[in-house]
Formats: sequence, structure tokens, C-alpha cells
Amino acid sequence: MILAFDTSTKVCSVALYDGKNFYKKEDNTPMKHSVSLMVLIDDILKENSFKISDVEKIIVAIGPGSYTGIRVGLSCAFGLSDGLDIEIYGVSSLRAISYEKENSCAVIDARRGYVYAACYDDEFYDEYILAEDLKNRYSDKVFLGEGLENIFNSNYINASANAINLIRAYNDGFYVSDVEANYIRLHEAQRKKMGK
Repeated sequence: MILAFDTSTKVCSVALYDGKNFYKKEDNTPMKHSVSLMVLIDDILKENSFKISDVEKIIVAIGPGSYTGIRVGLSCAFGLSDGLDIEIYGVSSLRAISYEKENSCAVIDARRGYVYAACYDDEFYDEYILAEDLKNRYSDKVFLGEGLENIFNSNYINASANAINLIRAYNDGFYVSDVEANYIRLHEAQRKKMGK
């Protein structure tokens, strides 16, 4: 059985896949992923009559997105992996969002006019780019992501973290086995420290 979770956006999403069926639980409370993630994992297992020992592999969102959220997800994944002695695999947060609609651009707000974006159909992968530049470059695309009404006037669909999509991406071969955070750019505190 596969356990997957995405903590890279405002929604904390957890999913199970038993080879036939998907099960999902979410918490839409921002800034609480460190509290809600383990509760969601425990709940989804109990509600579907599974045990943590049934989990054979873990899929985790590696970013880009919230720095704190990514760290929460990776810490949990590595802790469970060590405790259960099972493999973990990482999937791009943007790749997971892109599964909501074909021929689209997945977008995560990076603030200050920038976004993290990927248009996989056009081989535009996980970039940090000005929102205006993205709109001009891909005016024919639908943009997918959270809170995009603050960035785009039209042509967007609200889509948040969905751990089921992590499993779909994994099953399609879009994963890494050398799991580490994909921040794309340095955290603001790191940039200040380095004078960037």
C-alpha cells in the first residue's frame, strides 16, 4: 500500500492507495500542517481499516511551495521511512497540481509578484518567474493553483494540494528516489544572510 502526503500549500492532503482504490483526507487550516499531518495519517488508516505496518512505500511532495510546509512533509516522510524501514519517493508539488487539467500551467504563489510554475506539456519545468511574464508567455493556457484570483484576472482554476495526484504522478514515473526539498529559490532569511 502507498501512503502519500502533500504539505507544500495551504491544504494538508493525505492519501492511501491499496492497488485498486484511493482514499483521501484533507485539512484546509493554513499554518497547521505540523499538527494536522500525523492526525490525518492516523485517521485515514483507522477509517479504512488499515495499519501503519500495511504501508509499503511513501510518496511526498518535495516542493516548491511553503518552506515550512515542505520541511514538515519531508520530516514526517523520513521519520516514517526510518521507523517502517520502507522507501520514500518525491514528486514535484507542481507536477501533482498539473494532474487536475491537461494543457495547463500549475502555479504556486511565491509572493512579491513571482510564482513557481510549470507547464509540462510545453516542457517548462518548475521555474521561479514573474507572474506577468508567465501570463504573457502562456496566454493560451489555463493556470491552476491556490488563490490565483489575486494573481490572474481570468483563465485560472483554483486547485490545491491533492495527495492522490502524487500517487498518480509516481505511477506515471514522475518521481525522484533521492528525496530532498525542491525550494527552487533560497528562503528569504537565507538570501539576506548571503546578501542576495
